Amino acid sequence: MINVFKGLMFKKAAKEQKSKYESLCLSHYVSHAEFNIIENLFDELFYLEKYQDVANSGIEPIYHYIVFGRVELRNPNKWFDAAFYKNKYLDLKESNIDLLVHYHIAGSKEGRVPNSLLLVDKEKKIEDKPVEKNVLDFLCPDLAALSEFKRIDLCPETDFFYEDELKIHFVIPDFGIGGGGHMNIFRMLSYFEISGHKVTIWIFNPHHNSEISAYENMVKNYNFLNAKVKFVDDSFSEAKGDVIFATSWDTVWPVNSVVNFKRRFYFIQDFEPSFYPVGSKSVLAESTYKMGLDTICASNWLKTMMESKYQSWSEGFNLAADRDIFYPIADRKNNEQPKIVFYARNHTQRRAVELGFIALDLLAKDGFEFSVECFGMEKPLNSYTNFPCEFNPSLSPEELAEKYRNADIGMVFSLTNYSLVPQEMMACGLPIVEFDCESTRAIYPENCVTFAGPEPKSIKSALIKLLDSSEIRSEQSKFALDWVGRFSWRQSADHVENAITNRLKDVGFKSRNKNKSKGKVKASIVIPTLNGGFLFKDVLNKVRSQIAPWNYEIIVIDSGSTDGTIEYLNSFDDVFVHRIEKSDFNHGATRNLGVELSKGDFVAFITQDAIPLNNKWLYNLVSAVERDPMAAGAFGRHVAHDNADPFTKFEIYSHFSSLSNYPLSLNREIKKPYELSEEQWSGILRYYSDNNSCLRKSAWSLVPYKPVKYGEDQIWGGDVIKQGFVKVYAIDAVVKHSHDYDFIETFDRAEIDGDYFKFFFDTNLVDEANVEGTIESLNNRDSEFGKKIGLTDDEISVRFKLNEAKIQGYLSGQKKNVSLFSDECTERSKF
Repeated sequence: MINVFKGLMFKKAAKEQKSKYESLCLSHYVSHAEFNIIENLFDELFYLEKYQDVANSGIEPIYHYIVFGRVELRNPNKWFDAAFYKNKYLDLKESNIDLLVHYHIAGSKEGRVPNSLLLVDKEKKIEDKPVEKNVLDFLCPDLAALSEFKRIDLCPETDFFYEDELKIHFVIPDFGIGGGGHMNIFRMLSYFEISGHKVTIWIFNPHHNSEISAYENMVKNYNFLNAKVKFVDDSFSEAKGDVIFATSWDTVWPVNSVVNFKRRFYFIQDFEPSFYPVGSKSVLAESTYKMGLDTICASNWLKTMMESKYQSWSEGFNLAADRDIFYPIADRKNNEQPKIVFYARNHTQRRAVELGFIALDLLAKDGFEFSVECFGMEKPLNSYTNFPCEFNPSLSPEELAEKYRNADIGMVFSLTNYSLVPQEMMACGLPIVEFDCESTRAIYPENCVTFAGPEPKSIKSALIKLLDSSEIRSEQSKFALDWVGRFSWRQSADHVENAITNRLKDVGFKSRNKNKSKGKVKASIVIPTLNGGFLFKDVLNKVRSQIAPWNYEIIVIDSGSTDGTIEYLNSFDDVFVHRIEKSDFNHGATRNLGVELSKGDFVAFITQDAIPLNNKWLYNLVSAVERDPMAAGAFGRHVAHDNADPFTKFEIYSHFSSLSNYPLSLNREIKKPYELSEEQWSGILRYYSDNNSCLRKSAWSLVPYKPVKYGEDQIWGGDVIKQGFVKVYAIDAVVKHSHDYDFIETFDRAEIDGDYFKFFFDTNLVDEANVEGTIESLNNRDSEFGKKIGLTDDEISVRFKLNEAKIQGYLSGQKKNVSLFSDECTERSKF
């Protein structure tokens, strides 16, 4: 929770920085008058509590609102609902006017309302009399809205469907950050797309997202999809396709109201009537199971219930851990003080978080020493526990996997159906304590989990059983790892796809195939090599295993390998090898050669030491470019290799996480964020990495690579932006790529970078007048991080030396009298 002192701190900072803000920001975003209105109406504490990502970022909340929040339709205070206001008043939909300012100046005088609770039926307003508010607007605005949807019989346009290109629509509730149910939906849909199906997503009752932000928030926080993302509004009645899915009990009503589909399905992940006390919502939720939709259930336990209790046609599928992210480590060690990872999503009642904390408290009172890592809890309670406890409100899948691999016990409860979280823990080799209830007993085999509850003492006993015996933990971990390895999202998606097509056939629709041969090559993967070694074998293995609904080719340009790389490549019929002399290699020119050799409309580049994280890397990368016709290229995210130094992991994670603070698609028309200098913003606009990238060949024909021996990617990234193209950050096209340099290697690499950025972009990577201050700042950051993860002072001091080598290298490079790049045949690329 954001406390009063922090609130006062932000208030003081706002006053101190107001003049600075006005000079940097007002001319770009709002007028002076608009700023004064926003400042008076903006509730900082509300904003920080509602949007935890802002609180974590350290950005001044009012600055964030003005630069980002308004566009994302975030609410500036508890009574103004930006998404409602814009969607309610259609004349504002295409307007760039600030919504809060509009309401203050004009909307309130025109009788417009700032949120749904104050909505009144103006047609019933009697002149000169007080406005009568409908009781439903206060008691149940969300439930009352459902009655507006009328169930209509289906009237499909054709009596056949294309089995290899289904048109699938999903109606989903709105989403914020960290929703497991949404993650499962988006993962399933991603495999539908890779199989060639066309996906449309409809968001029902939006309150977190705007039409502008919804797609980008989905990609940033969940999973890449190429789907169309729309809102359930007046256009929804015209929706058409083969099948449409409800995904929560309240979405059944809109799904029942559209007619241009062959079949209605219900994607059920939990027994939702149990989400609520017995009452209006619980009985309405249960009534949806009797409305005749075919059900696709996220467990055989739910499937059996739908069939036996509600007599619906049903098929089940298995949840699955993403084994490219969640995997065990070979040399797992027990912590000296046992560490328990607890999924403490306390705002979700079915997670029984309170019982877990009572059990942990009892365990501590019994004298057991342990520490707890909580995630999923919105309000940290560190100061209230009598045991060491760290709260992590929001973690990426990679961060979670790292915590699971370094913990001793996992604890996660789910009372309404089994959950994905335990499987992800198991996949990392973590033994878990799970709640003992009907749904979990129906799923997990004996010895897979340690069952406990509902009594907190029972949970405490289960924890003691695992804490007291490393052998029991090891045995359970091995059994669970074997069990969870039987499932994959690809298998589950294929199973659901077959269930859909078989059901359509069963009810009388004819199956056809478009007989789409994959035809011509759509994408080409180009890999430059020189003595790739064993790591390159891992790279090629992952590259060859990519899945896509179209053909791709692999081109390797080798510049004189002598370590067996050529012989290894020649053993594959699906790899084309082009050889050049070592002296002819040039980062820019050689990549131009790769494009010239390619057959695809899209050309992906990867280096011999960058391993695709999964088999969707190429599809995600190409689709990110293809989605925007103005996109010249996309670069993907990097994560460090598993054995990388922890500081290297931290540095790479921090860099790519910072890029997600900005729009994923950038062009020269995007306004500079207030907190960045022009030089910093230019660096972000041109940032591009050919360790993991993809270009559109038609754009390359207009803007080819410059023939430079180093840094061709950053120059090309800047060039396409200057030419008016879009550059995309493909956040879900991930490779493992990192280097751990020693002192000399760090200095040498930094010296080249310092020279390069000074020569091509007239940019100094370090302020010569503040070298010591820069080093000190890096050391402070790394000291804090190192202590947090338990590194020794000696290990941290090694990092200090590398920080000095890097900064001194930058300084040396940017001060060179004669640049290493002075003979390059290219103009400089200053924006």
